This record gives sequence, structure tokens and C-alpha cells, in this order.
Amino acid sequence: MIRKSKKVRFIGRRVLLLLLFACLIGGRGVSAAEASEFALTVLHINDTHSHLDPTRVSYTCGHYDYKADLGGISRLGTAVGEMRRQEPHILFLHGGDMVQGTLYFTKYRGQADVDLFNAMGLDAATLGNHDFDQGTGLTASLVDTAKFPFISANVDASRDPSLAGKIKPYFIKSFAGERVAVIGATTPYTAHLSRPGGRVSFGEVAPKVAAAVRELQRQGIDKIILLSHIGYEEDLRLARTVPGIDVIVGGHSHTLLGGHRDTCRSDGLCLNSGGDYPTVVSGPAGKTVLVVQAWEWGKYLGNLKIAFDERGEVKSWQGNPVVVAGDLSSPVKKSGKQAEALWAIGNNGKACLPPVVKQYDRDPEIEERLALYAKPLDAFQHTRIVTAVRDYRRGDRVGPGQLVAASMLWKTRHLKTQAALQNAGGVRCDIPAGDVTIRTVYEMLPFANTVYVLDLTGRQLRRTLEEMIRGQIATGRPSKLYTAGLKFHIHRQAPFGKRVTNLRIKKSKGYERVEPADLYRIAVQNYLAGGGDGCRTLRWAGHYRYDTGFVDAEVFVEYLKQMPGGVLDIAAIP
Repeated sequence: MIRKSKKVRFIGRRVLLLLLFACLIGGRGVSAAEASEFALTVLHINDTHSHLDPTRVSYTCGHYDYKADLGGISRLGTAVGEMRRQEPHILFLHGGDMVQGTLYFTKYRGQADVDLFNAMGLDAATLGNHDFDQGTGLTASLVDTAKFPFISANVDASRDPSLAGKIKPYFIKSFAGERVAVIGATTPYTAHLSRPGGRVSFGEVAPKVAAAVRELQRQGIDKIILLSHIGYEEDLRLARTVPGIDVIVGGHSHTLLGGHRDTCRSDGLCLNSGGDYPTVVSGPAGKTVLVVQAWEWGKYLGNLKIAFDERGEVKSWQGNPVVVAGDLSSPVKKSGKQAEALWAIGNNGKACLPPVVKQYDRDPEIEERLALYAKPLDAFQHTRIVTAVRDYRRGDRVGPGQLVAASMLWKTRHLKTQAALQNAGGVRCDIPAGDVTIRTVYEMLPFANTVYVLDLTGRQLRRTLEEMIRGQIATGRPSKLYTAGLKFHIHRQAPFGKRVTNLRIKKSKGYERVEPADLYRIAVQNYLAGGGDGCRTLRWAGHYRYDTGFVDAEVFVEYLKQMPGGVLDIAAIP
């Protein structure tokens, strides 16, 4: 009896200890299935386009203007480091288009980007179309410098001497015995959108990814991520049709995902969401597939935590992406109670910033490394591009605005564009006679707008011109449209819809009348394509639409560099 009583007490103590342990780890018992779960956190960015410095944005809060710094490589480094300290199993991924778009790329050809991402511990990147903009020699130099793999299952570089054998379809990372595979994919239109040369081919994404999935499954790997640069809509299609994928981390379409639709109010920083973060898709056989993307330029850090069950399938998830923010500039100071109220908004109310925005300090080590690249740019800005034989003023028949439109048309000629439009407000200064420097161009085009290509009917094209004129009349500006490839007359006093007459577009045999029902391919910048300056027709044009990612200032520099003899002497814009 005594021995039995001791045994009962011993068992009771063991049960009590187990119950106590369960309370310590979460207040409830842990099932066998839960014990076999594997939790992974995926941090991700895409389409950074050499934007290593912060992007300054303006918005209104309480009827006052604020400015905020978003992104920047050193603050991004702080955000990634903070999340790494919180989670044991982290993958940090880049969804392509790492380079091309700022002076950092113009001077360093992507080496600054790769060096800084090396320092941040990037795990892998896929190749975007713009990573081929300067040919495969430059792409190869990026791959050779990187301490992380560039991956893409549908890129065949076996015939290119500089890239052969360097692009793998996937990479595998182990976490305490759990293996996770990441497959890369690149838009198959890269050959038409960029300059990879004729020795690199870009296959259809779905069959190449499916083949890679099957190969990984034969190796016993059941947790598979697709790191793609094909666009959000294509990611959704792949999620629905290709079996074996658990998560798709995307790029190319610069899509902001998250529950921010209600932030586009009259006050506050507007974050216009394109869908849920993550977007949950029912894949083949009803399997859950999570699709994410992280906007652009390092302003947004994707943060997706996934729990996989013992079969490697997605069981649960939590999305916590953040807009990486830095300094907020003080608004215009007012006196008395107005100033006090405004100060309260800015400090206690976070200056009308939505909850997804989080402020970070700069990472000292990344900032120090960035300074090595930033300082020489001061001298680089004074680099001569061409010599202008005369002044090009914004009010002239041929001025800087017409030259910018001509550069957009020249840059997108491989996309069969026929004309280009540039808004007057996007060109901020004249080009004086003499040396035209890098600094001149970036002062003239300071907004980092990208070149956007879209198809318009003749009727839509005419209405777009009418909308641009209407906006100028409403603000009291002269009716001046900057175009290339178009000829027309403007009647300012006529009613809306009747101001543009004799509209013609350049063809191989000269200028021909624009027909209302015909389609025309036009280059604009993304500000107009999004409806800026009252261009509602451009915003809702439902035909072909493509943001090339080419930054207007960079395009203009390239355009000037090909001037014969390094001399800018243009009397008429085609």
C-alpha cells in the first residue's frame, strides 16, 4: 500500500510538471501535429531599381503639408535586422529589377546595390527584365559579385559565354533539418523589354516552374516558394494552375498589397492597395497558396510568417508588412493655437500616417558603406553629357519638354511606340547654352517618373490631349503640350472636346490623320498614366499597359549621349 501510494504521488507530480510546461509555452496543451509544425518568416522586397537613398513623399495632414522619407537602404537594413532578432527562421528575398533607375546605377553599374545587399545578408534574388538592360556582361558582373544566388528556372543562358552556368533554377536552404526550396522565374517578355542579346532565351514560366517543382519533390522537399518577376496577375494565375507551390513572392508589377484601401482619404499618406497581403489562392487540388508582393524602391518590406504542417503544406499564416519610414519634415509653422494643434498631430497622431508605416533609424554600418558610394556622386553630377549650342527654354517651340518627349519615344522604339506625351509640370527648368551636366538633367526631371507605354484609340488620344489642355486652362497656364510624333492645332477659346484639331501621327511615309477607332501605341510617364494632370482617359485605358521602369532622367541622359559629336543641336522635334 505504501509503495503504491508513492507511485501515485510520483505520477501525479509528473503530470503536474507537464501541465505547467504546457502553460509556459502557451497556456494550453501541444498536440503531436502542432509539435511537428515548422514556422518560417519570409522577408521580401522587389523592384528596388537602385533606389538606395530614401524617397521623399508629400501629403496633407490637417490641411497642412508634410514630407516623409520612405525606404532607403540603411533604414531597410535596420528593419531587416530587427525582424531577424525576433524570428529564428528567416528568408530574405528580392523579387527582381534590383538595378537601373538612379545615379547609383549610372555610375556604379549595380555594384553598389549588390555590395549593400551582401552586407544585409540577402538570401536570394530572381532576375528581372531590367537586370539585363545593359547586356549580359553587366548581368554576369552582378552575379559574380553577389554572395547570394540569382535564380530563374526559365532563363537559359547556356549559349552566352558570360552567363553560362551561373543562373540556377532554384536554391535550397536548411533550417534545423527542415529544407525550403526557392524557385526563380523571370518574365518571358524580357527579350522584348530589355537587352539580353540573342544568346539568352526566356521560356514560358509555368512549364519550367512545374518541372523544377517535380525535381524538388523527388528530392523529398515539400516546402516550395516561387520567387517571381512576372507581375501580380500572372502570379495569381500560376498559383491556381501549377501544383506544388506553397508561396509566391512576386515583383514586376510594383503592386502594393495590404489592408490599406481606407487610407486614401482627404488627409494622410495615401497607400492604394492592389489586394490582400497575403492574397490567398486555392491552388490545384484545393491546396492553399499565398501570394505576396512589396510595392517598389525598398519603401515596403514584406513580412510573411507561415506555419507548415508535417506534410509541408501551409496550415496558417500571418502577414505583417511595413512601410519603412524615416524622418518627417516639420510642416509650415503657424502661430498660436494652430501651431500647437499641428504639433500635436505630428507627434502624437503620427502625422496622419496609417498603422502600417513604421519609423526606423539608419543602420550605422549600412549607412557608412552607402556613404562610400554617395560621396563621389557629388563630383559625378558635374559630369558633362553634351554641349548645347543654344538655350532650350520651356516656352520655346523646341524646348526641354519636347526633347524629353522625344527621348521617351526613342527609348521605347523597340516596343513599337508611335508618339510620346510629357506634361509641362514635370519639366522644372530650362537647358542653358553650354555644357549640359548630369546635375542639369536631374534638376530638370527631379521626380523619378518612369516611362509608361500604353495603347490608345484615336478617340482616347484626342481626349487625352483635351484633358491636358483643360488642366492648363484651369490653372491659368499657357496651352503648351510637350509631344513627339504628333502634330495638331490648339484652339484655346473653343469648348472642351473641340480644342484639338487636325491631329496627325507620324508614320513611315509622313504624318497621317489619327483615326478615332484605330489603336496607337503611346509613351507617357507614369504620373500621367495614373491619371495625373486630370488625364482620366489614360488612367482607365484598358488596352495594353506597361510600366517600363525606365526613369525619365536616366532615359534623357542616354538620349543626349547619342547626340552626334556630343552636341545638342535640334531645331525640330519629329
